[in-house]
Amino acid sequence: MMAVESVRLLIVGAIGLTLAACGSGPLEGGANDVGADGTVEPPAECGDGICEGRESPLTCPADCVQPNLCGDNQCGPDESTASCAQDCGSFCGDGVCNGTESTETCTQDCGGNRGPPGFCGDGECGPDETNCTCASDCDGVCAEDPPTAFSDYDDFDENNIVWLHTDVSGWDVTSTVTGTHIDYDKLCVYHTKAGKWPEVFGIFPEAPEDPMEGNIWIIARVDGVWYAATFDYLRPGDECKYDGYAPDDEGPGPSTFGAAPLSTWAPQSGEPVYMFMSTVARHGPLGPLNERSDYAPLIWP
Repeated sequence: MMAVESVRLLIVGAIGLTLAACGSGPLEGGANDVGADGTVEPPAECGDGICEGRESPLTCPADCVQPNLCGDNQCGPDESTASCAQDCGSFCGDGVCNGTESTETCTQDCGGNRGPPGFCGDGECGPDETNCTCASDCDGVCAEDPPTAFSDYDDFDENNIVWLHTDVSGWDVTSTVTGTHIDYDKLCVYHTKAGKWPEVFGIFPEAPEDPMEGNIWIIARVDGVWYAATFDYLRPGDECKYDGYAPDDEGPGPSTFGAAPLSTWAPQSGEPVYMFMSTVARHGPLGPLNERSDYAPLIWP
């Protein structure tokens, strides 16, 4: 009885060893594969275009395509110099600063202030550069935008204004200019404190009972210098000065500023100027408040 049992065990063990040998190891000599359910399947053939059985990208790359991995030293179909410089190398101009590129070797991808000869920003006006295509290297006004009589008027600096009447630069800015208007009928500065500043009396000896609220100002450039002067007084709530404020042959303004050089200044059409409002200031601060609006730029009509 024991002899029969021993023989049965030997037979089962031999079958187990045979199946184990068939289900593992490399694909050599056409060995059969063992399926998941324990059945024996025909051996897989490397090169038949089907990745099956025990085939893998390592044992049969012909059938099993290697995943497209950056860093496998192969520039795959989905990789490029921009996405994987490690496999595909780097290319100056692909829009990505990678690989051996730097601000020194490829400003196109990596930025920086250096570049090949003629590079805009290298401090030299190259043969292919002009003051229109690279103003930082080529000095001068762009030929497509010829200079005008007022090209230099962009130098306005409120810290360098010469005050022909009271210097109000340090007064509190409590009002905001919302609009301006100049023509040969009226000159206006619309602002948010109109009618809200305190009334001041006794400015004119012949009419001491007449209340005044403030002054309307102009800032203009004469011989390279910006001058500020009051244009006239304004009654409470007024924002404009009307007909008769200047001789017809001079246009609006010059004869009423009352302080040289603006008293003889004749504004030209297209000339940049600035205007603003303040509490009474023409002959000194006479009221209880010293306030003004912001400076409003405009172009003389």
